[in-house]
Amino acid sequence: MEFKDQSSLASGILFLAVGALAGYLSMNYGLGSPQSPGAGFFPSLLSATLVLLGGIQVVGALTRPGVSHPGSGWNLTKPLAILGPVVLFAIMLKPAGMLLSVFVLVVLASLANSIWSWRYAITAAVSTAAVCAVVFVYLLKLPIPLLPSGKLWVF
Repeated sequence: MEFKDQSSLASGILFLAVGALAGYLSMNYGLGSPQSPGAGFFPSLLSATLVLLGGIQVVGALTRPGVSHPGSGWNLTKPLAILGPVVLFAIMLKPAGMLLSVFVLVVLASLANSIWSWRYAITAAVSTAAVCAVVFVYLLKLPIPLLPSGKLWVF
């Protein structure tokens, strides 16, 4: 059976999978109550919302005809263009620091944008790195290095 609304079906299945995984992983934490929520309350609430939204999206994709676009199919270049920089960010964060890691993440991830330009990428990268530094390092006081630690190469 072929579905014309494959993108909605795929995103619904992804929501279901991520919601189910998050729900499973949050089972080890106490829920508490709405007046006094435990550590697992918010993750459980978010995972239930993701599962519900994913279910609605899957049912909708299976029941409505959708629009068939010529040449449409499973194109993994844009998701990989987003996922690759996120993995690189995780590898770079400790040795390269917050500013450089966020900058590289945003510039590389912006390549997935169909109207990409250097001006947009650099502006978005600088502003995002500045906001992340203020929020995570200064306001939340997370122990994340802001600048490179000296050993930039992790391999």
